[in-house]
Amino acid sequence: MAKGSPGDRIGFRGGTKLATIDGRQIVLGGDILLQVEGISAGSVADLVKIRSLLAGLKAGTPFKATILRAGRVLEVTGRIGEPN
Repeated sequence: MAKGSPGDRIGFRGGTKLATIDGRQIVLGGDILLQVEGISAGSVADLVKIRSLLAGLKAGTPFKATILRAGRVLEVTGRIGEPN
Protein backbone atom coordinates (compact mmCIF):
# COMPACT_ATOMS: atom_id res chain seq x y z
CA MET A 1 0.00 0.00 0.00
CA ALA A 2 1.48 3.32 -1.04
CA LYS A 3 1.85 5.66 1.92
CA GLY A 4 -0.58 8.58 1.61
CA SER A 5 -2.69 6.87 -1.08
CA PRO A 6 -6.49 6.91 -0.78
CA GLY A 7 -6.39 3.27 0.33
CA ASP A 8 -3.78 4.03 2.97
CA ARG A 9 -5.80 6.99 4.26
CA ILE A 10 -8.91 4.87 4.86
CA GLY A 11 -6.98 2.04 6.48
CA PHE A 12 -6.77 -0.63 3.77
CA ARG A 13 -4.47 -3.45 4.76
CA GLY A 14 -2.11 -4.62 2.05
CA GLY A 15 -0.90 -8.16 1.51
CA THR A 16 2.04 -9.45 3.50
CA LYS A 17 3.07 -12.72 1.83
CA LEU A 18 4.64 -13.37 -1.55
CA ALA A 19 3.77 -16.47 -3.54
CA THR A 20 4.79 -17.71 -6.95
CA ILE A 21 1.92 -19.07 -9.02
CA ASP A 22 2.49 -20.23 -12.56
CA GLY A 23 5.86 -18.50 -12.57
CA ARG A 24 4.49 -15.11 -11.47
CA GLN A 25 5.00 -13.52 -8.08
CA ILE A 26 1.87 -12.18 -6.42
CA VAL A 27 1.11 -10.69 -3.02
CA LEU A 28 -1.35 -12.61 -0.85
CA GLY A 29 -3.47 -11.43 2.04
CA GLY A 30 -4.77 -7.98 2.71
CA ASP A 31 -8.07 -6.35 1.94
CA ILE A 32 -9.99 -6.88 -1.27
CA LEU A 33 -11.87 -3.88 -2.65
CA LEU A 34 -15.43 -4.86 -3.59
CA GLN A 35 -17.02 -1.50 -4.41
CA VAL A 36 -16.75 2.27 -4.00
CA GLU A 37 -19.87 4.44 -3.79
CA GLY A 38 -21.93 1.54 -5.14
CA ILE A 39 -19.67 0.92 -8.15
CA SER A 40 -18.44 -2.68 -8.26
CA ALA A 41 -14.68 -3.24 -8.46
CA GLY A 42 -15.07 -6.40 -10.55
CA SER A 43 -13.34 -5.33 -13.76
CA VAL A 44 -10.78 -2.91 -15.14
CA ALA A 45 -13.63 -0.83 -16.60
CA ASP A 46 -15.20 -0.61 -13.12
CA LEU A 47 -11.89 0.51 -11.62
CA VAL A 48 -11.64 3.24 -14.26
CA LYS A 49 -15.15 4.41 -13.28
CA ILE A 50 -14.17 4.45 -9.60
CA ARG A 51 -10.98 6.39 -10.28
CA SER A 52 -12.91 8.91 -12.39
CA LEU A 53 -15.56 9.32 -9.70
CA LEU A 54 -12.99 9.90 -6.96
CA ALA A 55 -10.95 12.28 -9.14
CA GLY A 56 -14.05 14.42 -9.64
CA LEU A 57 -14.72 14.89 -5.92
CA LYS A 58 -13.50 17.94 -4.02
CA ALA A 59 -10.95 17.64 -1.22
CA GLY A 60 -12.63 16.67 2.03
CA THR A 61 -15.59 14.95 0.37
CA PRO A 62 -16.42 11.66 2.11
CA PHE A 63 -16.86 8.41 0.19
CA LYS A 64 -17.76 4.85 1.16
CA ALA A 65 -16.01 1.67 0.12
CA THR A 66 -16.89 -1.95 0.74
CA ILE A 67 -14.01 -4.34 1.39
CA LEU A 68 -13.47 -7.99 2.18
CA ARG A 69 -11.16 -8.42 5.18
CA ALA A 70 -10.39 -11.81 6.68
CA GLY A 71 -13.65 -13.29 5.41
CA ARG A 72 -15.84 -10.38 6.56
CA VAL A 73 -17.46 -7.73 4.38
CA LEU A 74 -16.90 -4.28 5.89
CA GLU A 75 -17.92 -0.78 4.90
CA VAL A 76 -15.30 1.90 5.44
CA THR A 77 -15.52 5.65 4.98
CA GLY A 78 -12.75 7.86 3.68
CA ARG A 79 -12.31 11.45 2.60
CA ILE A 80 -10.73 12.76 -0.54
CA GLY A 81 -7.33 14.18 0.40
CA GLU A 82 -5.67 17.39 -0.62
CA PRO A 83 -3.89 17.28 -3.99
CA ASN A 84 -0.18 16.44 -3.78
